[in-house]
Amino acid sequence: MPLSKTAQSTGTTSGAATPNADGSCPTSAPIKVSQAGIYHLPSGDGNDNRTHARQCFASAAAAQSAGYRGIRK
Repeated sequence: MPLSKTAQSTGTTSGAATPNADGSCPTSAPIKVSQAGIYHLPSGDGNDNRTHARQCFASAAAAQSAGYRGIRK
């Protein structure tokens, strides 16, 4: 289960960053987390371009540690 909205929005989770105003992620944290709590890799499932990030992470492991899951294959 994802962390509280407060922790997500402030970028205080380890490895997390606040998304850019346009919904993209900074290059230092390219992993996007969607509103549904699913993380998308920049070279992954094709949904990355359509996803408006609610949170960004430096690695998939950091997103998983924060309680998010990857796409279902």
